[in-house]
Amino acid sequence: GEKQAIKGTDRFDVMNAFISYASKDRTTVASIVQGIKKVRPDLNLFFDVESLRSGEKWEEQLNKKLDVSDLLYLCWSSSAKESKWVDYEWRYTYDKKGIDCIEPIPIEDPSNCPPPEELKEKHFNDLLIYLRK
Repeated sequence: GEKQAIKGTDRFDVMNAFISYASKDRTTVASIVQGIKKVRPDLNLFFDVESLRSGEKWEEQLNKKLDVSDLLYLCWSSSAKESKWVDYEWRYTYDKKGIDCIEPIPIEDPSNCPPPEELKEKHFNDLLIYLRK
């Protein structure tokens, strides 16, 4: 029979992804990226967002990277909630591509940092958060 399309992070139609995260979470996010790479070694992951955020013409470069990404992994935490960059990245993606192109990766209990109103329907509760404590 025909294979059903799988929604979520294991979708194989996704070839390019952008990792949106707060600088304070870089170490945690690096291990998440390592895990994603193990499962999807063919996935082109843009993780070096730090270099874009500080350079000349950063907004133009950032938008280009977001435009070519099939998916934005939103690494969500209280630091991410406070980050103007993370806010910019998910809102840009949401406005251009819609909610289906945003995949939340909660790295902190969402009761400490509720998701943005626009993304409430996405799944921000992840059992692994509780196992990491």
